[in-house]
Parts: sequence; C-alpha cells; structure tokens
Amino acid sequence: MGRGIARHDISWFEEPCLPEDIQGYLEVKARIPIPISGGEVEYTSFGARELIVRRAVDIIQPDTCGCGGITECMRTAALARAFGVQYFPHVWGSVVGLAASLHILAALPPCPPTGNPSPYYQEPLLEFDRNPNPLREELSTVPIGLEGDRVPVPQGPGLGISIDEKVLARYRVA
Repeated sequence: MGRGIARHDISWFEEPCLPEDIQGYLEVKARIPIPISGGEVEYTSFGARELIVRRAVDIIQPDTCGCGGITECMRTAALARAFGVQYFPHVWGSVVGLAASLHILAALPPCPPTGNPSPYYQEPLLEFDRNPNPLREELSTVPIGLEGDRVPVPQGPGLGISIDEKVLARYRVA
C-alpha cells in the first residue's frame, strides 16, 4: 500500500504496523519513500524509546492524554530530538488534549534536521482532527480553530481554555 500511495505526495504514513512490531516498522520504512509515524499508543517515554532509538519511525506521535501528560511528552520529545526523529503529537479527543498539545508544540525547539520533505522540515506540526466532535468543538467556552494555516495556542491561565459546564453536564456519565 505504501508504494502505491507514494506517488500522491503523502506527508507521512501513520501507524502502518501493530504497535509492538518494531521489526515491521523497520521493514516498511526501508521499502517506501514516505516518512513513517507511530507511537500514539505508547504510554510513556519508555514505551516510545524503542521506536526512537532504533529509528523505526521518522515521526513519533504520542498522544498527550494517553502517554503521561505534558511532562512525559516533553521527555519523549527530547529523546526524539537526540535521535533526529520528529515529534508531532497525536491529537484526538477533547479540547483539553488539543490545548495541551498546542502548548507542548509551542515550547519545543525546531525539529532536528531529518530526511523528511519540505514543508515539514523542522516545523512543528499539529494533527488537527476535523471530524465532528462536541468534546473538542463545544467543551471550551472559546473553541480552538484554524486561523489561516495555523492553530493559535490558547492564552490565559492553565491550558488557556475554560470548560463550558453546561456542555460538560450534557456528556457526563452517571
């Protein structure tokens, strides 16, 4: 499949193998010209370590809400930078995870030099899911959205968002 889609200027091929199949990642990476990403189900920097150290991925994509939060993401990003692997957070779920991921990206230095093609060379990227999701679109009193080709980092205390208590109550499970 990777060879078939390569001619379509794909930015990266996300999670082409089972998360535990490091050798599979290495084989896919060796056979196709598309950058490979993975790591969204790694729950700590220790879990992401093998993907990074063995350079099984070009892009590591831990999920901020699942991998241990901002501190653990920063550890993973530092490890990735040391090995020349780009760090783009996997973002899916609520506006809380989106806001946290934006703050992480804002705090990171430029990506290290990599073999990944422009326009992503050294640029921090956000996986900005646009599927309908009320916990991302309605939960914050001020939604986070695109402004041109950028997603601004929320400003203010904490993560820069305020939770709409009425929306929270609507989705609360008793």
